[in-house]
Amino acid sequence: MLDIDVQSNVSNATVVNMSQRSVALDIDRLSSRSVPIECEVAGAVKEGYYMSAPELSSATVKIVGPMTEVKKVKSAVCKVPVNGLAESVKATYELTLLDENGKEIVLNTSESSVPSVVVTINVYHKKTVPIEADAETLITNVKDGYEVTGIEIDPLEVDIAGGAEALAAISKVTLSPINMDGADSSVIMTAEVAPLKDAEVVSAGSISVYVKIAEKHSEKTFNNVPITVKNLGEGLKAKIIQDSTSVTVKGGLSALDGLKARDVDLYADLTGKGTGTYTVDVKANPIVGIEDGGITIENTKVTVIIS
Repeated sequence: MLDIDVQSNVSNATVVNMSQRSVALDIDRLSSRSVPIECEVAGAVKEGYYMSAPELSSATVKIVGPMTEVKKVKSAVCKVPVNGLAESVKATYELTLLDENGKEIVLNTSESSVPSVVVTINVYHKKTVPIEADAETLITNVKDGYEVTGIEIDPLEVDIAGGAEALAAISKVTLSPINMDGADSSVIMTAEVAPLKDAEVVSAGSISVYVKIAEKHSEKTFNNVPITVKNLGEGLKAKIIQDSTSVTVKGGLSALDGLKARDVDLYADLTGKGTGTYTVDVKANPIVGIEDGGITIENTKVTVIIS
């Protein structure tokens, strides 16, 4: 700080009194530095339109002023009003200098000027369209012996933006193929919309696809599979009138591979039955890897004579 005496230099007059006989001047080094520019958008564009991220002519701005003040500046902010905007805009906006606490700093020197930046706001038409997906073309490369049994997409529609003519030609979007890398179980995948002509997807968030994967199924039929009896009372004999039948087994390929007729066990349960003639249900013991209902017996009942 420098104190300077105030002197009068008035000609043809006499100074009787002065209210200020000295002044104190703060003297500092002139300094300059570059600080980042941040853009704050105020409001929202008109309904049915989409605004892309603001484009700045420069990412930083050079400021000039007293060193002690320049050091305090952490960023320069431009505030861009877009409320109700329905077309693209390119304009110059003044910058507000802020310290680390968000407080405005004004650089008062003969060397400084109000900083500014050119901002381009691109505004496009926007519409919502459904996502169309077919499992056969969308999902690729599941493990051999497995297949896609269904897909569930979330969300079912997306927002797209572009010129009015381009959007008029788009009524739906599709997804780019998803490589499952040999997956053999159901899984949730992230998908992307296939490239669009003169338009882009502007919806927030990602698109998820729940891919349902199961082992491929087939069936085997065995003829003349023998039917035995179980739980025959002590000292009794049983005779099955037709003691064999055909059986069809449905299941995954891995369970059917190597399955033989001898692996199919059919029986008639004679629990609590004494001598006489009975019509008895034919049942099958479970087969490893085959779900309930996967075994179909041609003749589901037999006649049994117990003596």
